[in-house]
Amino acid sequence: MAVAFRRNTLLLLDDCLYALQASPHLTRSALHRCFQRHEISRLPDIERDKSAKQRFKRYSIGFFTSILYCLGSVDKRSFQTGLDVIQH
Repeated sequence: MAVAFRRNTLLLLDDCLYALQASPHLTRSALHRCFQRHEISRLPDIERDKSAKQRFKRYSIGFFTSILYCLGSVDKRSFQTGLDVIQH
């Protein structure tokens, strides 16, 4: 059951363990050994478009300002909002 679940969902080991927690004796190491026996312990590499990689856009040197406003407080919790400004 765990092997079929892994093949269909392609989830990580810990995510599979969490989803299959209905079995009380299932441990992370037992699940990993099971996946190794069935040769699915490593997820397949996803083919990505190599041309999609781009450099970040270069900006001129400027400065960053962050302004914080307190809107009020209720029961020792304060409500705040922030405004970020980038100037060149």
